[in-house]
Amino acid sequence: MKFMKKTAAVIMAAALAVSSLPMMVAADDTPTISASSGDATPGETVEVEISISNNPGIASLKLTCDYDSRFFKLIDVDDAGVLGSKSHKPVEEVANGGPYTLMWFNPTKKDDYTVDDVIVTLTFEVASNTPAGDHDIDISYDYSKKDAINTNLRAVYFELEDSVIYVEDIGQGSVDDEDDEDYEDDFEDDYDDNEDEDGEDDDEDTPGEDLSDVKFLNKTYTYDGERKTLKVTGLPEDAEVEYEDNKATDAGTYRAYAVVTLDGESVELSAKLIIKPREITIKGLTAEDKAYDGNTDAILSGGELDGVIEGDDVYVTMPETGKFSSAAVGTNKTVTFTAPTLEGDDADNYTLKLPTLKADITAAGTTTKPSTPSDTETTDPVITPKPWVNPFADVTMNDWYYGAVKFASENGIMNGTSDAIFDPNGDITRSMFVTVLHRIAGKPAAEKGAFTDVESGSWYEAAVNWASANGIVNGTSATTFDPNATITREQMATILYRYANFKKYDLTVGQTRLFADSADIADYAKDAMNWAADKGLITGSGDGTVTPKAYASRAQAATMLQRMVEKFS
Repeated sequence: MKFMKKTAAVIMAAALAVSSLPMMVAADDTPTISASSGDATPGETVEVEISISNNPGIASLKLTCDYDSRFFKLIDVDDAGVLGSKSHKPVEEVANGGPYTLMWFNPTKKDDYTVDDVIVTLTFEVASNTPAGDHDIDISYDYSKKDAINTNLRAVYFELEDSVIYVEDIGQGSVDDEDDEDYEDDFEDDYDDNEDEDGEDDDEDTPGEDLSDVKFLNKTYTYDGERKTLKVTGLPEDAEVEYEDNKATDAGTYRAYAVVTLDGESVELSAKLIIKPREITIKGLTAEDKAYDGNTDAILSGGELDGVIEGDDVYVTMPETGKFSSAAVGTNKTVTFTAPTLEGDDADNYTLKLPTLKADITAAGTTTKPSTPSDTETTDPVITPKPWVNPFADVTMNDWYYGAVKFASENGIMNGTSDAIFDPNGDITRSMFVTVLHRIAGKPAAEKGAFTDVESGSWYEAAVNWASANGIVNGTSATTFDPNATITREQMATILYRYANFKKYDLTVGQTRLFADSADIADYAKDAMNWAADKGLITGSGDGTVTPKAYASRAQAATMLQRMVEKFS
């Protein structure tokens, strides 16, 4: 069973902390996520309460709760005390076990979201065969969530206090002592020097005399793409062992089980196989020097991931903007930027360490004189492009779509709905989307089409004629195009797919990605959506859905177009 554990979240949060991202919470008021429960009786129910103390007012939060699904079944979630909208899995989806994810988002109620002791109650049904003793309830959280309101708040590290459910003894025996073993020290240990290619220890295993000698120990590895395996040690010579879930490749924490049998007697053992994410960095990312202009805006360029294992699908959209530590003139000034999110099928196996960037702010109006070439040298003039000046009042550097809007605007792909408004959340129509594709293609000419509702001389006529002539779009009938109809996400992916075919781009799909609502994708759009997801042009939302029937926004369109141009051009 794979999920991000407390220890992984701690390591990742620490990586952020050393990368100059501000922490806005005083040491005495460290925000804390804790869980508590009452005693449980086999065959009955038990409640686990999750509380959030010293909440600094973040606008969104994602928690994951994991438990032993062999003995506990989640039957109810009560989070009425949490303000804002919720986006949880239905309880029915984890009826057969698995981590449970809770997501909250409150973008408008900043004041009354800052409350202590936000309570969420999880109700579990306890199996009648549950052994007595402590059973772990592991809590983790997504440290990368940004505050959509307080732009100074980059990330918040919550202390995590996990809980246990104590099950009363009704004569059925207790959990194995191995389950109570503290594995924090194991997490810090590095076993890499003592592994073979299958992740197994090379130490010679000394056979035991009886079942009291067998051991099934927690182990921790760093992700390297190879399979890791837990093995029981101290086995008597004639003992037999059966394993369950004792092998894993991807980062996460896994509960492994083993049953050892000797002379008709058996013992059940459990252990934790922990594969911690591999740390990677960004190399080649630079911040540009600039002349004093009274603000802290910085322009970034370049950058590529360093340390990804060959063959893994991991990528990021490199940041293009950042912030100087102050707007004052100075040299070697620190430049910070919002941490990009790792994406791709193997992204969960990695954690990103951010580089430290430095740049200069010179006095306004100063220039560096070019050196005078000698009689035997020729020097081409150096032309420095002007930094893009954001004209849109409704687009800020803290918006997730800022880079896409900047890319679309400065390359002449998309204009605003007015000189000062981009309308990122507005719908995009069929005529708008075809027009921006036409611009990317270089505005090629085409003969007039057969659509009676495409006005002669209209701003979109040439684009529609070209797209129709090349099989990129179809009409809503033999004679109509319906230029003002709003486009959906699956329709947008389909048009991009046809455009890629027209441009002879790679249409192969390495692996079909399944979303929670993949069944909602129309048959005509399945190939296109699979391709767009495989190439990273479209991604699902935080709840695992892709919402194919939802209307596409202008910001989403700009983002998909930027990804396509950067990937294929």
